[in-house]
Amino acid sequence: MITLHTIGVLAATAALASGIAELGRRLGGESPAARWVRGWTVLWWLMAVAAQLASPAVAAVAGSLVVLVAFAAWGYRERHVARPWLLGGAALLAGAPLILCPPVFYDALVYHLGLPWSWLVNGSFDPVPHHVFSHFPLAGQAVFLIPVGWGLPEAAAGLHWMCLGATLAASLRLAQRLGAGRWSILAPLLLVGCWHLLWIAGQPAVDLLVSLAVVAAIEALSADPEPRWLDLGLACGLAAATKYPAAVPLAGVVLAALLFFPGRWRRLAGALAVAVAAASFVPVRNLITTGNPVYPLLWPLFGGSGWTARDNARWASLVHEGVDGLASLPSGLLRLVRPPDGLGWWVPVAAVLALAAVLQPGVAARGRRL
Repeated sequence: MITLHTIGVLAATAALASGIAELGRRLGGESPAARWVRGWTVLWWLMAVAAQLASPAVAAVAGSLVVLVAFAAWGYRERHVARPWLLGGAALLAGAPLILCPPVFYDALVYHLGLPWSWLVNGSFDPVPHHVFSHFPLAGQAVFLIPVGWGLPEAAAGLHWMCLGATLAASLRLAQRLGAGRWSILAPLLLVGCWHLLWIAGQPAVDLLVSLAVVAAIEALSADPEPRWLDLGLACGLAAATKYPAAVPLAGVVLAALLFFPGRWRRLAGALAVAVAAASFVPVRNLITTGNPVYPLLWPLFGGSGWTARDNARWASLVHEGVDGLASLPSGLLRLVRPPDGLGWWVPVAAVLALAAVLQPGVAARGRRL
């Protein structure tokens, strides 16, 4: 049965996604992915600063006003163009059965939705003692203050689902620009062929925001005739401000920049400075409040008030138990491929296609290999 709550969730998702993209366009984003990056970056910084200096409720109101005004501007501009409405509506309806389900993701309950709810209920944006997630990157959670404040937490899952749609569109565009031609469609198809991607995209999480930012960074790096260094820095900064594990793909992006643009180290240094600044909110706050920018991580190296050797030992034992320490690297790669629980056919097919793209003769080397 379609209820008013369901309609509200879908409408809120549409407003959030369109408003963020329109905000990014007004801020000079040249591509759809770059617009999402710029819009989300400005929105989460606005809300984090407002929540820290005023209150989470003020931040939710301010963010809501920005998003709704941007959405109204987008709707007025596109009022006579059917394609954006049809594509956005199709993407939203495709994910509706997933995003309307209650969240079953632990991180969503204690982190992605739990923190915004806690901020609003307690009227405080400060980290919670011994709640390690409250010291982690919060670019996603800051924006999720809006749907949680509206009483529509499912719209956070909806916004995450729309991040998947933006990622698929960006990967298709990137493949076309890199010379894949008629095979460009394989880029988004291989992504959606990963069942875990579809599952997590329907949860109130932030993983697809990282994916979108990484694809946007690669797009900016491969731009012709010269990389868009500012967009590269903003995209890397958004990924780093969303999840610490984003450091892994970002290291690959930086390595690619060093390999393909060895004479542009000053431009790259400038882009990295932008990335550091864009992701600096949580590290600076952690440094001020605890003395450790990545608190409670790397506690033996940086220390940190409110955390003890016993706490660190318990945390380390839990982490090592969960990921099996360094042994998880080879075993995780095997589980990634091995059916029935692994990704199965998707990994070897993707590997073969990637090698074929790299080794194919007669195609421009830089764009093809990027």
